[in-house]
Amino acid sequence: MNALYGLRNSIQHHEGSPLQIWLKRHGARTVAKYNELLNVGGVGPLTFEAETPSKTFAAFIDPENKFTPVDKFSQVTVS
Repeated sequence: MNALYGLRNSIQHHEGSPLQIWLKRHGARTVAKYNELLNVGGVGPLTFEAETPSKTFAAFIDPENKFTPVDKFSQVTVS
């Protein structure tokens, strides 16, 4: 998570080491969801898909603001 978090501002640039390129390719959805979190004030609610796209749920991420940005980033991981 730390590595992807560190690359989040250059996610669109497909350059770097093989590991960085892989992280950027496979972590782009997580970075997009984290940016969505930042756009709603850093707490949420964020909408996530459950088992199917027709099933969604809303989640608040660290409403008491106790976690570091990397911890919040890890909580919005999208696969």
